[in-house]
Amino acid sequence: MQPAAKAGEQPGAATSRPPLPAITVALPASRYCFVPRQPNLLDALRSEGFDLPFQCRAGYCGRCRVQLCQGEVRYRQQPLAWLNPGEILPCCCTASSDLTLQLPEAVVATGSWRD
Repeated sequence: MQPAAKAGEQPGAATSRPPLPAITVALPASRYCFVPRQPNLLDALRSEGFDLPFQCRAGYCGRCRVQLCQGEVRYRQQPLAWLNPGEILPCCCTASSDLTLQLPEAVVATGSWRD
């Protein structure tokens, strides 16, 4: 038995998955945009060459904190590290919408993302 179609859909029509959120990193003179393939933002950023520092990977230490300029994230569990307004911990969250992030200057200056 096939599920009922939604309004405007043909019965039996394949439902498509929503597109994956895009991550944009705000850079001094430009922007770098990518679609993450990893489950959390820390792994996604590091796989793109942004050498973001981290320690605990569980939201305890706050070492990986970055500024969330736009968008929404979802935490697996609420982080214990203290955060300023607008900061997120990429080690323990995923994007629930398109995001724009501001990374620490040291990470942007030394990142292999430019290669």
